[in-house]
Amino acid sequence: MKSTGYLQSGRTEQKQRTRRALLAAARELVQEGEEAGIAQVAERAGVSRATAYRYFPGADALFLEAPLDAHTLSPEEILPDEHGSAEDRAVRVQDYLFTLSRDNEPAFRAYLASVMDAWRRSGGESKTPLRGNRRRAMLERALAPRSARMNPEAYSRLMLALSVLVGTEAVITLKDVCGADPEEGKDAIAWAVRVLVRSAMRCA
Repeated sequence: MKSTGYLQSGRTEQKQRTRRALLAAARELVQEGEEAGIAQVAERAGVSRATAYRYFPGADALFLEAPLDAHTLSPEEILPDEHGSAEDRAVRVQDYLFTLSRDNEPAFRAYLASVMDAWRRSGGESKTPLRGNRRRAMLERALAPRSARMNPEAYSRLMLALSVLVGTEAVITLKDVCGADPEEGKDAIAWAVRVLVRSAMRCA
């Protein structure tokens, strides 16, 4: 059940560095007041236009994600050490992403709309990763102290389930579908994260 997406297979660290370089280049061009597209961003980042399109479906998604990326902490900044239980560490990631999404809701909604439009234009068969995968790296760091003792299949299943629970989609669902108070919603997700991690650890 291990993910085989482009960003999660082969030379993953190099791919993430390339993706970050493209986002940084996009921010620089915006700050300089340049009207730029994928080609200009790729040139600034020192990669080919074709390479840039392996990471982003189009300029809209790239330029909408760039400022959000600048405000997002790294896994190491969120979890600077290995202290704490797997439950507490996973909830720390959930709390961070929930707050980030809530505080930047309009920007995240615009970004998701762009991604969905790219998916629609591709006929639902885009070979380009439509989005990055920051939450997975954060969750992997959260579970790292215990992951080596887990069954690989159970670990993969837990990562998939947690990835659904944390992030912008959960914030939007709680608000648009459930009409939940933000703090009530955050507490509900934290409870679900704890239940999932605790159950997975018992079965490890």
